[in-house]
Amino acid sequence: MKEIGGYLELEKLINNEYYTNMLRLNCANSALLLAIKKHNIQKIYFPYYLCKSVFNVCEKNDIDYDFYNIDENFIPKFDIELGENEYLYLVNYYGFFGNDVIAEYKKKFKNIIVDNVQAFFQKPFEDTITVYSCRKFFGVPDGAYLNMNCDNFNIEEYESVNSRLKHIVGRQEFSASEFYSDYIENEKKLGQIVIRKMSKFTKNILGAIPYDEIIEARENNFDEYSILLSSRNRIKIVEGIIAPFCYPLYVENGAELRKKLIENKVYIPTLWPNVEKEQTFEFDLKNNLIQLPCDQRYTLDDVRYICNLIK
Repeated sequence: MKEIGGYLELEKLINNEYYTNMLRLNCANSALLLAIKKHNIQKIYFPYYLCKSVFNVCEKNDIDYDFYNIDENFIPKFDIELGENEYLYLVNYYGFFGNDVIAEYKKKFKNIIVDNVQAFFQKPFEDTITVYSCRKFFGVPDGAYLNMNCDNFNIEEYESVNSRLKHIVGRQEFSASEFYSDYIENEKKLGQIVIRKMSKFTKNILGAIPYDEIIEARENNFDEYSILLSSRNRIKIVEGIIAPFCYPLYVENGAELRKKLIENKVYIPTLWPNVEKEQTFEFDLKNNLIQLPCDQRYTLDDVRYICNLIK
């Protein structure tokens, strides 16, 4: 029977999601697994510079995979002719690949999966499997979008997050360090790779986010970093990135700089510490590429403060 009356739950917010015509799933790895099942993918070529949780999708489901390197512009060093059920996994690092670049890969290889986890606001290239993550851009406990025709798959179970909101609500009222362990626990649960629908909680929140304001804030902060740090950056920043994920600063003493920033409570992650092949560009990136926050929480004054610490 339907419950009527009693205490009030979280209010139903306005329904104005950024993406309305994609599959809503619980996490990006579930989206990848669904794409594998739908297209009967038998082998995927991944870049070395990537989180091992993505490879785990293949390992846990007996899907063959291999690796390729990238160059100093994040371009794949890949020229293998793909078989009918083989796919190139193209990571759109920091939003550096516009759809014109993706179109060239689509034309050359046909079978590609685009990872737009770091490029949430970049619309998918037509008829191309594209994966997005909501948690990388917004304060939500789960959520991913998958651009793919999936009429034959009926997913009924929703992700349940009622016991996994502590780190999000806690950081709003207290400090991030107090709830970091709760954040890690939430990430572990999502890492179990069970295909579920996006939680009702997250869908509700995503419908009420001021996306235009977020795009403007991210782009303004990114531009300020570029003005203040471009002379120190060892990589060439691509122009025209839509609402960037972060400002990637590549320096010689990145590990030391990251430590100093964290000591000043500027929390800089080490993306993909699983990259272990020394004497490679990817290994150097892991240690010396600093992902400076440029998201909607911060102002130009915050960016200048961070840049002063760096200098």
